[in-house]
Amino acid sequence: MLNAPLIGICLDYIKKGSYSSRDYYAIRLCYSKVVADNGGIPILIPYESEEISEHIDGLLLPGSDHDVCPSLYNQEKHPETSYPN
Repeated sequence: MLNAPLIGICLDYIKKGSYSSRDYYAIRLCYSKVVADNGGIPILIPYESEEISEHIDGLLLPGSDHDVCPSLYNQEKHPETSYPN
């Protein structure tokens, strides 16, 4: 396991009021489990960890219940677009 790849997994940011009285990070268990089951070491990455990319071998971007803002890639908002809270 010493040569296992370090796989960063971006955490989901949950704003207070959604499920809790405080802001918190969350991730579905299946993401870290699938990395570990396939020989990797999951590294959970909070939003504030910009320098972590120098230390990981791969990056997993989990799905979300929200969409990326279309204006970030010069597109119009679709009527069914859901923005993060």
